[in-house]
Amino acid sequence: IGAFLATFNILIIILQPELSFSFLLFLFFLLGFITSSQIISYAKVAEINLTEITASATSVISFCAISGYAIFQPLFGILTHLKQSYS
Repeated sequence: IGAFLATFNILIIILQPELSFSFLLFLFFLLGFITSSQIISYAKVAEINLTEITASATSVISFCAISGYAIFQPLFGILTHLKQSYS
């Protein structure tokens, strides 16, 4: 749920023209609050798995989280380029 809310929040920040400074402050605060929910996945993975495989399971969740950067950084570039071309 946190990832979807964060994505929706980022899309508002990127795609909405003429946002006020105070509203942007609120949106970025909300983004930080929402993305802090991602840390819960590490505790949940450590809780669910056996002690012998906790490190492997945590590394898998870390790999999935970090590989998201490879997808979302170019996506943000594309969205920013699209916004500039419509402005």
